[in-house]
Amino acid sequence: RQELPENLKALFRGVAMMVPDFQIIKKVKMCSVGYKDFDLLSAKFFSLYATCKEQLSNQRHYDWGLRNILSVLRTMGTTKRENETTNEALLVYRTVRDMNLSKLVAQDVQLFLSLLADLFPDESSPPKGHYPKEEAILKNVVKRHQLMYHDSWVLKVKQFYETTKVRHGIMLVGPSGGGKSCIFKCLKETLQESDGIQYKDVRFNPKSIRSQEMYGETDPMSGEWTTGIFAAIWAKYNSRNNAFNTWIIADGPVDAIWIEDLNTVLDDNKILTLANGDRIPMTDNVKIMFEVETLVNASPATVSRAGIIYVSDTDLDWEPVLKAWVLKRADPGYQALLETFIDRWIGKCTRVDPGPCFEFLQRNTAEVMREGRVGRISSFTQLFEGLTEGQETSFIVNNEKALERIFVYCLCWSVGALLEADDRSKFDRWLRDRDKSEVLPQVKQSETIYEFCVNSSTGEWEKWKPPKWTCPESDKLDFSNLLVPTMDSTRAKYIIQTIHRQKGPVLVVGAEGTAKTSTQVMFLAEQDPNEMLTKRINFSSATTPGMAQYAIEAELDKRGGKNYGPPNGKKMTIFFDDISMPEVNTWGDQTTLELVRLVIEHGGVYFLDKDKRGDFKTCEDLQYLAAMQHPVGGKNDIPNRLKRNFFIFNLVLPSITSINDIYGQMLVGRFTPNDFDDATLDVVGKLTESTIRLWRSMKSKMLPTPAKFHYVYNMRDLSRIFQGILFTPKESIIEGGLRAKEGKLDNFSPPNMMLGLWRHECDRVFCDKLTTARDKEGYDGLISEIGQDVFADAYDTACSSPKYMVSFLRDDIYDEDEILIDEAPKIYEDGGSLDMIRDRALMFLDKYNEENPSKKMELVLFEDALKHMLRINRLIEMPRGSGLLVGVGGSGKQSLTRLAAYISKAMCFQITLTKQYNRSSLLDDIRILYKSAGHKRQPTVFLFTESEIKDEVFLETINSILSTGEVPGLFAKDEMMAMTADLHNDFIRDRLGKEETQANLKQYFTDCVRDNLHIMLCMSPLNPKFPVRARKFPGLVSSPTIDWFLPWPEEALVSVSHGFINDFPLDCSDNVKSSLITHMGRVHKMVSDVCDEYFNSMRRKVYQTPKSYLSFIAAYKSMYNEKLSALKEKEGRVRLGLEKLEQGAKDVEKLKSVLADEQVKLEQTSRKVNDMLETVNMSKAEAKIEEERVEAIKKKCESDAVRIQKDKESCEADLAAAQPHVDKANKAIKEVKEGHISEIKKLANPSDIIKLVFDCVLILFQLPLTPVNPTKITVDKQEYDWFEASFKQAQQLMSAQSFLKDVTIFGASGKDFMNDESIEFLSVYVDRKDFFDPSKAKKASIAAEGLCTYVGAMKAYHGASKIVKPKLVAVEVAEERQK
Repeated sequence: RQELPENLKALFRGVAMMVPDFQIIKKVKMCSVGYKDFDLLSAKFFSLYATCKEQLSNQRHYDWGLRNILSVLRTMGTTKRENETTNEALLVYRTVRDMNLSKLVAQDVQLFLSLLADLFPDESSPPKGHYPKEEAILKNVVKRHQLMYHDSWVLKVKQFYETTKVRHGIMLVGPSGGGKSCIFKCLKETLQESDGIQYKDVRFNPKSIRSQEMYGETDPMSGEWTTGIFAAIWAKYNSRNNAFNTWIIADGPVDAIWIEDLNTVLDDNKILTLANGDRIPMTDNVKIMFEVETLVNASPATVSRAGIIYVSDTDLDWEPVLKAWVLKRADPGYQALLETFIDRWIGKCTRVDPGPCFEFLQRNTAEVMREGRVGRISSFTQLFEGLTEGQETSFIVNNEKALERIFVYCLCWSVGALLEADDRSKFDRWLRDRDKSEVLPQVKQSETIYEFCVNSSTGEWEKWKPPKWTCPESDKLDFSNLLVPTMDSTRAKYIIQTIHRQKGPVLVVGAEGTAKTSTQVMFLAEQDPNEMLTKRINFSSATTPGMAQYAIEAELDKRGGKNYGPPNGKKMTIFFDDISMPEVNTWGDQTTLELVRLVIEHGGVYFLDKDKRGDFKTCEDLQYLAAMQHPVGGKNDIPNRLKRNFFIFNLVLPSITSINDIYGQMLVGRFTPNDFDDATLDVVGKLTESTIRLWRSMKSKMLPTPAKFHYVYNMRDLSRIFQGILFTPKESIIEGGLRAKEGKLDNFSPPNMMLGLWRHECDRVFCDKLTTARDKEGYDGLISEIGQDVFADAYDTACSSPKYMVSFLRDDIYDEDEILIDEAPKIYEDGGSLDMIRDRALMFLDKYNEENPSKKMELVLFEDALKHMLRINRLIEMPRGSGLLVGVGGSGKQSLTRLAAYISKAMCFQITLTKQYNRSSLLDDIRILYKSAGHKRQPTVFLFTESEIKDEVFLETINSILSTGEVPGLFAKDEMMAMTADLHNDFIRDRLGKEETQANLKQYFTDCVRDNLHIMLCMSPLNPKFPVRARKFPGLVSSPTIDWFLPWPEEALVSVSHGFINDFPLDCSDNVKSSLITHMGRVHKMVSDVCDEYFNSMRRKVYQTPKSYLSFIAAYKSMYNEKLSALKEKEGRVRLGLEKLEQGAKDVEKLKSVLADEQVKLEQTSRKVNDMLETVNMSKAEAKIEEERVEAIKKKCESDAVRIQKDKESCEADLAAAQPHVDKANKAIKEVKEGHISEIKKLANPSDIIKLVFDCVLILFQLPLTPVNPTKITVDKQEYDWFEASFKQAQQLMSAQSFLKDVTIFGASGKDFMNDESIEFLSVYVDRKDFFDPSKAKKASIAAEGLCTYVGAMKAYHGASKIVKPKLVAVEVAEERQK
């Protein structure tokens, strides 16, 4: 429960609820149901519950509240009505006892019964409920299932039965191994037989799915409702039409979220209410039940609504389970023999004593993880069956001695399977103390029974011996696929094989580096691919149930109905690696592992498809293996109910002998006397001893802390050291490589080379991960001490100067035409001194910058940077080489990785983040990488920085790639088949003797990806999420090699400043520039030292990173340029001012001499002016007279101007009156088109009106006419006396192309040149309005109409202009005169 927000709380009126008086409620209720002595009995009832609250243990599932009280009171009423004559105190006694006893833990039962006896001293304990019919059927059911009819367990079955009669919601609570599932199963079959009605149980795990998948959800995009799994089950079975009863069992942990949603189901409403508004009632033929381990997260409201039966671990314990297993043996003599062994080696079990064996282990040993006694006994029986009941071991049954040996062997690897080496020795001594008949093997000092097994053929003890391993003869060792069997792996595989043969799941537990995964992989590699497929799923903290379910389902094909299985009818073993890694949620649950438990226990999962919700998908022919680390030091444990399904045993760290066997065999197989001299072989023979000593010293001296969490040294580190040694070509050791041929290596010899190589590989694995210079100095002291102790003086000679192994000294081979013949061979060899390597690296850097001008890198390869580049390049050159580069911002992690990838000719890929970038986008990018690394088999570098972790799920994918190389669902099956088909020839060449199956081809593709894909993770140690991510995703730390970037030393800082400042133009001397460069580095180093002092005194971290140093240099250069330009600008201004002042002084001197000359001139001019003034005065009088005369002329001109203006306005008015005639003419002529004229030209004899119009046009243009000859014309069907027209001349006029243009021009300017004679001739035509009319001309032709109008307008204009023109002339004359 939680408080409402204050702003919401303010909207409500608070009402205080009083705690009810329980005693009054009990008194009234008991009186109402018929109890006469209700006063005394209600007081006893009240006292009992009050005492229980105080005296009994505080369990979350205990409910002494009102809801429980009312339930008990209702049952009291029923009991009273059924037993009216029975003593009321006895009825209350029995009802209170039976209603509460079932939920009490074992330790509270006796105290509760004592309280009842004290409250009812006059009453003897009433008999327990007796159900003769049901009990008889239950005995048969128990016998049918070959179980033990154990009294305390049977009591829980009865309590469960009694609860089913009064409750519709029931919780069966208790630790794993208490027999809860058997209670469900046996009672269901009992009721089925007793009632004659079929009972069905439907199980689902609410924590293996999301809450939305359980109840239902609305699609946020479409608004469509999708029914949940539980909602679909509820709707399906809550039907009165069903002819059977159903128990819906929620088989998973309870939390306060999903269980609260069932409150309306568990209370008297019995209705499931969904988010879409559906309300599904519960029918009488359905009960909802819960099988849980604890109710620690359940709310009181939930607890009070359900009937609770608590099954303690001591209600059953291990003995009934073991006896039931013994009774399953057919031979009574065999049973008796087994019981003898049990009594001798394990003992008897009571409620307070689990037996001497378990007692010893509990008190004297520390098991690596907790597992219930029932689980370990089940593992014992499973292992014993596997070793004794096969055909090949049938003779052992009759061999008592051999049978007892196997019994003890199985006891060690089941009951004592979770012990570490020291505790195994204790258990071995305890067993020997009880060994009266010398059953145990004779062992040497430091050996235990765990190093021995029983020979299945002879029945005798034999010491474990790994099979002989032969080193491959290939020159290039595939180190990643080299699995050398050891005693530990051999005995572990033997146990796994025994359990796996019985289809039992196996969980291997061990510390980091105990070869858990390698042992499982070796076992899986031995399976017949024609019968058994394998699938490895790597878990991390980000693995969700949906991801795990998808990873399993992706490998299955449909077989029929709702059954799915591996392809082609085969079987499949699924290996869950790091099974404990999934995150523990707020409620203490691991939802991913709940899905795993569902798959293992019930053989399937529920469909998540929208149309199949509520249906169970059965997964056939699946078997399971798992591995996990010890649940200590912040590492997760797994749920106890999941442990119950596994056979669990612990893998201890391999002994020194085993380690020697592994790597000694590899070195002997690689370095043979045929290739190497005795001195070199002598060094090789000591490598394993020296490496193991160094490894153990690092484990004991360099201990992990919260700041150095990665200081974990395990077998992986040893593997990496020997991988580097075995990766080196023989020629590099024998001949020294290119530098030796050039004579640039001092003191070269094969033994020195081998010893220097060993030191180099140890440095890369152990030293590079150290986080402080002090730790590095400590490591240097350790390896020097061990080297001098093991190799004597040879170590000082060989390791006087460090070796730098590189693979990029050779050049590409070109022919005479500069065509590439062969790429440079990548030979791992001594690169000589750092100066020689730096020159080579700078050459590659220049090439990179030339080829990538847009991504040019300005790198300063000082000593530290060059060393880091060499380390990264070494990882890229090694198969499966990945790196975790840890350093503060600006250390050069990304730039050096790009350069190293370029040197190795590898594709360097980095994701591009966008707002929409998500896991699907990441998978798209990873597909590109997989195709490059696996399909094309090209070296590929994936550069991934912490700033690109947009979602923590990204790290889940990276973790999976680093651990297994597989990403579930990355490629479709057809796409994968197409890619593997292209690798077929390579597979035949590289995997000799392997069958060409799709599974093997797919594994080969995955191996190619892992060999060629090099992941470089760039992290900052300052990021608080870094250690958290390392814990959640262990593959990020354990799989790659760690390269920790220390703070730059002063020499590096000076080198960097030299690189950026040396070529930068500074206005100073070389000495000043050199001092500045040194000063920059020293200042940054001083600030870093002060930050450390500040932390030591104030315990607060302040960081000065290389990035801030680079920013400082860049800021200095920018500010220098800015200030220098400003200074130069000021200097220019000052210089210009000085120049102006000097020039001004010179100009003043010049002006002084000029001024003297001008002074003389001034005096002369003054005299002349005075003379002139006298003359001016005389002229002034004359000007006065002239002014008066001009004034008179002015007045006359002004009066003339007024008159002229009036005349001008009159002319303009007259001209405006003539303008409409001009506009009319222009408009008429514009309507005439060339086509209209062409029509007329085509007419041989046009109508008379057309001829008349063109006569007028000829007159306007003053062209000749035909002499006058009288004739008659016809216009508009009327004849008129007229004279002959001049149409021939008109045709000539019209034949000109510019006819219309000429007409238009005439209307614009020629009209003013018309004379009276032309107008007189024209009037003859125009004045005949009876036939010379535009409307009549229009009937003949549009052109005739326009020209007719035009001619009339011209005549009218001439008449108006005759009036205007004289006036205009007069105005112009007057204006000219006025000027």
